[in-house]
Amino acid sequence: MKTVIVTGSAGLVGAEAARFYLQQGYRVVGIDNDMRARFFGAEASTRWQRDTLKEQFANYVHCDEDIRSPDAMERIFKTYSSDIRLVIHTAAQPSHD
Repeated sequence: MKTVIVTGSAGLVGAEAARFYLQQGYRVVGIDNDMRARFFGAEASTRWQRDTLKEQFANYVHCDEDIRSPDAMERIFKTYSSDIRLVIHTAAQPSHD
């Protein structure tokens, strides 16, 4: 299945990008480790956005990984390698609450 990788998939921009491609029929592999919760506490968590994507779209796959982990990224990219059509990088260090 055609696959789009979206880093920061539970954030504002990442979730919208994921939703767009999911609606186009792609499988979206979202990579997001919810660092907002670690920086700003549970009330700032983006977990709700991740859960919404998982509930609304059967073709959304969530990976709770840190993009700075070469092993995790290698594992994900190997798993979906020949199906990947696009990578959208929206992961970033949270800068405000």
